[in-house]
Parts: sequence; C-alpha cells; structure tokens
Amino acid sequence: MTDKSPDELDVLCKDLGLTRPKEILNTDEAGEIIGLSNDALRQHRILGTGPLYYKLPGKQLVRYTALDLLRWFAQGRRQSTSEERVA
Repeated sequence: MTDKSPDELDVLCKDLGLTRPKEILNTDEAGEIIGLSNDALRQHRILGTGPLYYKLPGKQLVRYTALDLLRWFAQGRRQSTSEERVA
C-alpha cells in the first residue's frame, strides 16, 4: 500500500495557491515563485534574513530547495499589522 498523503511541500503550495515547483531552484526560479528579484534574495543572504540556501563548493552558484523557500515565505504570513506572526 502506497502512502498518498500530501507532503509538507504540497500543503504549503496549496495554502499559498501555488503550483508545486521543482525541488531544487536557482535564484531566478526562486525569485519568480515568491516575487523577489535576484538582488533582494542576495541581500537576504548577506543579512541572514532569507530562506536557507546551498552554495555549491568552489562555485558562485546558489540553490534553494522549494520546501525551504516556501517555509520561509510562509513565515511572513500575517492577519493584521498589529500582530507579530500567525501560527
């Protein structure tokens, strides 16, 4: 019997109204999904405020997993400006 229950990525995509992206994303693809420019994502990496990412050894290539990207994005969900964060 195969478990057909949705995984966390499926649930996040449904909650955010997104089509499930591929698992590993470059900066262009990540930015397109969440509406941020490469410069904005780079700035988040510099400040340590962005999604988890991978920097390939000996390369300037940065990659994100779709799950880490959408987890980070979903952390910004708010119901009103007066609250810190929606659980």
